[in-house]
Amino acid sequence: MIIHSCQICLAILLSLTLSTALHAGENSDTPGGKNSIVFFGYVKHVVNDSRNKEGYMAPIGYSRELCYGKFAFDTGVITYVDSYNVRSYALFSNVSYEGFHYGIMTPMVEIGITYKGKDYDTNEMQTYPFIIPKVRIGARDGFFADFSGLPKIGDITNGWVALELGYKW
Repeated sequence: MIIHSCQICLAILLSLTLSTALHAGENSDTPGGKNSIVFFGYVKHVVNDSRNKEGYMAPIGYSRELCYGKFAFDTGVITYVDSYNVRSYALFSNVSYEGFHYGIMTPMVEIGITYKGKDYDTNEMQTYPFIIPKVRIGARDGFFADFSGLPKIGDITNGWVALELGYKW
């Protein structure tokens, strides 16, 4: 019951974030309109089940950054191979605040919804919303590295850290 309520709240938050991102850009004080692609991803599970897919996630993703006031929304789509070794899909928005840049490091929160494998022993898929803390290392243009991770949370996640590499122009 609690997890279902959290999923509903996250879905509402995601829809608000995506709608804000879609209406952002032109009337903002901050630059926007940057495109980016993700072309490499690597995952390592903290609590490893021998059935977990470790290593290369075979991602390909596209996003476009738009700004609304002092917030930047890097919103897009990505496909990747999940822990159950199933091709998965996600819509996301990496949200950052203009004042929270530390040199070439930018803390972000990724808000999204994913369609991914449900378990090791089934071909069933599941859809659920997520919020993931992330740090981007890279200049405004060019190559970047995104680091993210989650601790073990019951049966929801067995804990992982991930690295994604991409290019922004």
